[in-house]
Amino acid sequence: MNFAEELILLALDPETGKFHPLPRKSLELSLGGAILLELSFREIIDSDPQEVIIVQTKVKQSQFFDAALQTIREGQDRVSIQKAVIRLALQGHMLIRRTLQRLVDQGVLTQKDDSFLWIKRPVRHPLADNRSYDNVVERIRGLGLNADEIPDPRDVVLVALSEACKLHRKLFDDEEYTVVRERLKRIADMDFVGQAIINTVKSIGDRSLLELIAEG
Repeated sequence: MNFAEELILLALDPETGKFHPLPRKSLELSLGGAILLELSFREIIDSDPQEVIIVQTKVKQSQFFDAALQTIREGQDRVSIQKAVIRLALQGHMLIRRTLQRLVDQGVLTQKDDSFLWIKRPVRHPLADNRSYDNVVERIRGLGLNADEIPDPRDVVLVALSEACKLHRKLFDDEEYTVVRERLKRIADMDFVGQAIINTVKSIGDRSLLELIAEG
């Protein structure tokens, strides 16, 4: 399961099948970050705290990520992280729909009207990488609540993405959140690209994405 899919699962309220209420544009921006980080893990792009460097110009066997890569590139081999995230966020509604459909096609979610509900919760459903599609919320909760647990690189990324769109407040109750808040921030800081994405989301605030992309 890729970062975009896991972020969408974190953002869905399992009881209602609808997205948790989040700050404006934050899910679209964080989804753009999830796609960037997935491409980085697949060594399709390289990155530093400021820029994305295109290493491969095509993503084989994935129309979803290949289309996202072309959106990032627009003919350029080097793009600022902010511009790359914004280019993807401008297609956020479409990317969210496609990611939800991928989860439905995999049998992870079922659609009923405008709601997307887990199938067979909480039964484990092993995937190719030996993870379970339905443990993503418990993984993040476990990392926050267990100070001795060492996060793996993919979970560091998920914590950073969740921090970017303020999802942690939805995954923990108020009492838990006061305990885990600082630990989750420290975990998010472990990934410099994830931290750059958090800073990008925070810096955009209520500004227009089209205005920001024009500035770049």
